[in-house]
Amino acid sequence: MVTNVTNSNMPDLTRLQQLLEESKTVAASGEAMLRDPEGFRIRKQAQDTLEQALRNRRIDVAQEAARILENLNEKEAELRRALVQQAAVDSNAEKVIREVREEFGHAG
Repeated sequence: MVTNVTNSNMPDLTRLQQLLEESKTVAASGEAMLRDPEGFRIRKQAQDTLEQALRNRRIDVAQEAARILENLNEKEAELRRALVQQAAVDSNAEKVIREVREEFGHAG
């Protein structure tokens, strides 16, 4: 039996593939953010400020530096969780594309 490529029952893989590529681009951007030297510089500066403030007994400054570090850690953890979730969604999308192609015998 020849599969009709214009079969109305066949899902639109083109749009799903576009969304998958967009998702991978966003993930690459998020991963780049985690490696950004500016983020490391800010974290190092906050840590140095915290240590210096504690040595100088500047509790108000130490508390603010600690708050900044905590916020950086929370945002980084949120980004990492989002990247893991996105990878799972991407994997599922790839699986769906493969299954649809197999079912409909269509490469595009």
